[in-house]
Amino acid sequence: MEHIYTDLAILGGGVAGMHAYKAALKSGVQPIIIEMGPIGKTSLHCGYIPTQILRKLSLQKTKTKGKNSNMPFLISANDATIHNHNPLQIIKQQSQKFIDNYIKDLYKIPEHNRIIGRAFFTDPHTLEIENTNIKITAKAIIIAVGSVPHIPYFLKNLSDRVITSKQLFEIEQLPKRIAILGTGSIGLEVGQSLSRLGVETIFFGEDSLWHFTDEKIKKSAIASFKKNESAVMNSCITGVNKTENGIKIYYIDESKYEYFVEVDYILCATGRRPNFKNINIESTGIKFNNIGLPDINMFTMQTNIPHIFMAGDVSSANVNQQNAIHQGTVAGVNAALFPETPKRVNYKKIDTILTTPQMAIVGQSYEELKEKAKTKGLRFVIGEGLFKNNYYAQIMDESDGIIHLYFNVADRKFLGAELCGPDISHMAQLLNCSLTNNETIDKLINYRFYYPSTLELITDACKDAYNKLNLLQIDKDGNIDAILLDNEDDDLNLDFLQDDDDKNLDESKPYIREEDFDL
Repeated sequence: MEHIYTDLAILGGGVAGMHAYKAALKSGVQPIIIEMGPIGKTSLHCGYIPTQILRKLSLQKTKTKGKNSNMPFLISANDATIHNHNPLQIIKQQSQKFIDNYIKDLYKIPEHNRIIGRAFFTDPHTLEIENTNIKITAKAIIIAVGSVPHIPYFLKNLSDRVITSKQLFEIEQLPKRIAILGTGSIGLEVGQSLSRLGVETIFFGEDSLWHFTDEKIKKSAIASFKKNESAVMNSCITGVNKTENGIKIYYIDESKYEYFVEVDYILCATGRRPNFKNINIESTGIKFNNIGLPDINMFTMQTNIPHIFMAGDVSSANVNQQNAIHQGTVAGVNAALFPETPKRVNYKKIDTILTTPQMAIVGQSYEELKEKAKTKGLRFVIGEGLFKNNYYAQIMDESDGIIHLYFNVADRKFLGAELCGPDISHMAQLLNCSLTNNETIDKLINYRFYYPSTLELITDACKDAYNKLNLLQIDKDGNIDAILLDNEDDDLNLDFLQDDDDKNLDESKPYIREEDFDL
């Protein structure tokens, strides 16, 4: 048996694994990266690359609809696929270019630093490569093996009629009718693109679109989405039967009426799970939380086993491309320097999806802040901006949507935002920069934007929060001492707030309702 000793072994050659490798090299070690296969990142086969190509084709189809419905899909004037009317074929061809570039990058890694094969643990420090005589003992290990789609149990007997996003991009022709099960980023982006391309599409979801936690944002997103798409929210699927030509789905809708719909396929987009299959993760001693995810310090990417780190989709739910790059880099540096004390990096989250409406979460979500309010006494206010009050949104006939910005009462710092509406991706990027720079409302409110633009909603939301903050009298310890009002008829709608978790609040004082102040 060939026994290799190394400072660092990295399982997985996807986005997180490759960035971990590059970061470790810069930190002065010679890591071994093990590409588990199939070669090519998830993002290339079924993630953002084919999804965004599909979106581009669907937008082109929408633009040409009514002018020349026979116009071919265009990628570029010089592209050989310019006369190809099959969008799935175009996606395969275009995605292959990205896959080829990835393979070239992978094979630029020196042979002594690269292994192609499936690795599994035999103990916390030792790996073996399946069907070879190679054993690897590493001082530190990074697990970046990605994730796999989760298929609910009641769908598993429907064989080839239940597909994932990967299988969608492998079929020959677009279906005529499809049901999207799940309203996360993959389900919404892929489903909406299919709908624009003429596929009869129905979405089945719970009480929220995407990962929104702010109730007002949730309601706005659902109402806007339903204007253009067939979506059944809060539904209960009572039966799924395979037919001669597809699948029949029986369900009870929000009104408690039972319906059925027949489709060619169900696209299962109900989330993903860490891809721990066949790596014998049990032999490492890594702990898992109550929802089956690994117990990881998200600031250092270190597990409860000090020399084992994780990064990318394998680390948690809802990891996007930016997070995977960040996590891979942090894990690569800390694993390379092990056993030194790992560096803690507080990453400012930004997550967006390019649907209609666009959606984004920047920094801490409403739910995260509410939890801190309960457990740590955090007090924050919400600044609101409405697209219906924005001139540019009215001119463009895109006045659906709302943004909420969250600010700390004690130090007036910007904490996060949930946003839904047109041009949200640009707005979210700007807010993320503000968050990274630890800016307060006093600075953010003075940003100047070109006129007219939807970016002016940031100013609207800041003014709303600013007015609320100025009604609060804060003591020297940052606690709310009183709320200052000119008269009892103030428009803020006084109410009494009961909060057993916070002993600093005097319950005899009037406080603003929770919709105005999250106290």
